[in-house]
Amino acid sequence: MRPTPGGLLPEISLRDLAAPLFRRLWMVVTIVVAAIAMAGVHVFLVRGDIWMAEAKILVRLGQEQAPLPTMLADRQAFVSTTPGHVNSEMELIRSRDLIALAVDRIDLAPTPPAPAESLVARVKQALRGAARAAREGLSDAMVALGLSARPTPREAAIEALSGALILDSQPNTNVVTARLVWGAREVPEPALRLILDLYFETRAAMFQGRQAVAFFTERRRETGARLAAAEAALAGFERTQGITVPEEQRAALQRRLAEAETGLDAARLDLELAAIALRQLEATEAGADETRAGVALAGNPLQQAIASELASLGARSAGSQTTLAAQDMAVRRQRAEIAALSRQLAEQVRATHDQRRRILAAREELRDAIAADLAALQAALPEWQALRREVVSARRAFEFNDGKLNDALSVAALEEARIGNVQLVQRPTLRATPIGLRKSVALALAGVLGGMLALAWVAAAAFFDRRLHEAAEVERHLGLPVLAVVPRLRARRSAA
Repeated sequence: MRPTPGGLLPEISLRDLAAPLFRRLWMVVTIVVAAIAMAGVHVFLVRGDIWMAEAKILVRLGQEQAPLPTMLADRQAFVSTTPGHVNSEMELIRSRDLIALAVDRIDLAPTPPAPAESLVARVKQALRGAARAAREGLSDAMVALGLSARPTPREAAIEALSGALILDSQPNTNVVTARLVWGAREVPEPALRLILDLYFETRAAMFQGRQAVAFFTERRRETGARLAAAEAALAGFERTQGITVPEEQRAALQRRLAEAETGLDAARLDLELAAIALRQLEATEAGADETRAGVALAGNPLQQAIASELASLGARSAGSQTTLAAQDMAVRRQRAEIAALSRQLAEQVRATHDQRRRILAAREELRDAIAADLAALQAALPEWQALRREVVSARRAFEFNDGKLNDALSVAALEEARIGNVQLVQRPTLRATPIGLRKSVALALAGVLGGMLALAWVAAAAFFDRRLHEAAEVERHLGLPVLAVVPRLRARRSAA
């Protein structure tokens, strides 16, 4: 490592980079060999073989999706391109109930190994037993710490078989590939065969024959009872709330409310006019104006007639008073008529004011009643709509099951000639060789990982190593030339 001319960074050679590696070469070799050795122990002694059985199923458009037959003959089976059909069949295969039935019918307990005869076989058994005991101990520790619950043997078997079953389907195909992987060679093929047999039995019970008739008859009865209950609840609610056609009722109430508001505004205006006339009457009474000029309410013919008569009498009385004495009989008669008409006009004005105040109160009460009815209808609408949706949903379910029942009855008549929509195109077959990572590949990967770990260790050790190993490092750090180098002599063992 030398400083570059005119530069700040030192020049590093490949020898400088390789020097730490060669100084720790034996440790690197030890780490790589140890990684390969541990991988070899795991691959050859601890890890067991994994076996897989495979089957393939073709999903077609069958009797539960196809139209009803029109003649006593086999129905055609069309290949379906809807992914939902394939996904539905896959979900049915991996259902927990079906897996539980398979667990109840097959023995998944591990077979006790045969007594080992060779040393290698005994070592394998011992190491695998130790690994199994370690896993069980870890599971017991998790249960003791409350991090997991201890499953029953049946639950553990269901989980194991469910995890071992692999289903997939390539895009744009109707073929489902079912695979089952297991650590024992004698389990995958019979277990997968049993699962598929149970699957076909379940499908037959659901969609074919008299069992389908019984199934959909029960479903039709249940949905019919649900529909009747929903309709009864809706009818009772409509009777209680007085609801018949909510949209029309709401439109009618809104129209009546608008009319009531218009009538209320008109009543307020009429009352204000009557109040003005009443204030004018009180003003004329306070001013001793017997003719009650300007008191008559516009639009009231009777008050207008009385006001006109008062105006005429007032004019004649004024003319008479200029020629006759105040105690004259004609003047007194005119004054009496004026007083009578004034009292009649005052009574009319007050009666009109009271009448219009009552009309306003009545219209306000009517407006409030209509608004209350509209608010009650609005408040009841959500519950009515929920009941209505329940009725629609129940009717749809009832009609669906009723149609399915008719289909099942038609299919039951042709039970011998029925065609299913699922066909097993490849029976469960066990692969001839175990699956999983090949032993040579595992050893190669272990060597690569060991080399990476060794390089990381060399880099860390070189980074933290502050010692000087070569003369060039001494000259660079001290700035002095090296005069001589004393070789390190290894101690030799004596011949004795």
